[in-house]
Amino acid sequence: MASVTAPDYTKTRLYVTLDIFARVLSSVALAALGVAGWLLQSSSEKAREDLEVRDRIEREYLPDFRNLSDLELLLDDIAQNCPDARQPGADAWMGFAAGRLRYVALSTFHRDVTTFCVRDPDVSQYGNCHMLRLHSAVLMFSELLENQRNLRQFADQEAQVTPHWPEFFVIESPMLASKVLVSPESLEAWKAWISGPADVNRVAGISMPRFAEELRQVTAKQLRLLVLEHPSLGDRYVAIRGGALKEYAHLPPFRAAAIPQTK
Repeated sequence: MASVTAPDYTKTRLYVTLDIFARVLSSVALAALGVAGWLLQSSSEKAREDLEVRDRIEREYLPDFRNLSDLELLLDDIAQNCPDARQPGADAWMGFAAGRLRYVALSTFHRDVTTFCVRDPDVSQYGNCHMLRLHSAVLMFSELLENQRNLRQFADQEAQVTPHWPEFFVIESPMLASKVLVSPESLEAWKAWISGPADVNRVAGISMPRFAEELRQVTAKQLRLLVLEHPSLGDRYVAIRGGALKEYAHLPPFRAAAIPQTK
């Protein structure tokens, strides 16, 4: 009896077509997996790089947020509560405020590109405007606060303020003279503000609250610019600002220190 040979389906057109289709599909799937893996790796690498960039920005700017916030709060306190220089106890208040302001200013690590306009020592607001770095201007203001009593004792005399840079200036009248040392950090501001002999009444007549408020406004403007420049750090700024406000509220108040309370 003759045997019947089974047909070889592997040689049929349908099988060959299906086999080629399966191989192509497998190749496409492998390619797709490769692309997906590459995309995932690229995405992970970009996420890591973005995180590193954010961390670098935070390390660079978060100290600015805190330092400038502290400085703004202190300047606002001085602007709102600075007593009249002739009020009893004002000298002690100003000395204490000047010491705290100097401490905060010297602790500020901000890259000092902010400029502040200080005018010639004149009772007029239209004097020449000198653009100073904020850090130097704040330190000069602290030294001006500290020396209000020294300036005021010459106010009714024909006295002048004569600079002897880079170390000091002299307040002198026909009967009396006093030497006032300035710090190297504030020298830039002092040299721009008092470039030659000036009437002591014009120097002593500068409004300390207004000076403090102008410095506060420049500090607040710099904070706003930093947040606008780096909006991704806005949430961190809000947290830092809130922390600064809470801590400042618990500091020993100096607004009433050494100022006798009137009944």
